[in-house]
Amino acid sequence: MLLDSPHDQGAKIRSTYIAFAHKEKKRLEGEVAKLAEEIVTKEKEVKILQGKFVIGCKTITILLIGGPDIADRAESLSQAALEQKKQSRQLSLTQLIS
Repeated sequence: MLLDSPHDQGAKIRSTYIAFAHKEKKRLEGEVAKLAEEIVTKEKEVKILQGKFVIGCKTITILLIGGPDIADRAESLSQAALEQKKQSRQLSLTQLIS
């Protein structure tokens, strides 16, 4: 019974490592492609919220009621509502104190 030489054992380890590296590379490339598609989708969502639509290589801005940027408008409305609540509470507190 002959044992494998140290050279043969090293070659087996290297080939196993290389096979694993190839599989891992393919897996990571697939993950990168999936994430790139997700980025494109999220960018489209942002454009829609901003009132801009991309058709081919042209960007079309759609003016929506109340302004072109829905996200900014919603944020400013919620800030205004918070400010109104704050003023209302301050008024309530001053009425209680007096």
